[in-house]
Amino acid sequence: MIERILDIQKALKSGKTLLLYGPRQVGKTTLIDKYIEDNQNNLKIVKYNGDNLSVQHAFSVNDISTLSKYVDGYDVLVIDEAQQIDNIGMSLKKL
Repeated sequence: MIERILDIQKALKSGKTLLLYGPRQVGKTTLIDKYIEDNQNNLKIVKYNGDNLSVQHAFSVNDISTLSKYVDGYDVLVIDEAQQIDNIGMSLKKL
């Protein structure tokens, strides 16, 4: 496996969205999973997959009470395959 180096923790800013994008199958999900596994700051991290229909529905509704059920109590929200979710940008903005 090719070692990938990106200091995700350094790139994270409170209240901001960090987008990780690139061509298919270059290791984006592997990089995120490694970050979650290492979790050196003991952050509460929740990860959802945008391919999941219930996740798509929850994050496309843009209702803050619905969104809160998925993110309250966590320091970091990770959504893999977020491009599969309609209106994901607006939902993340509201959060």
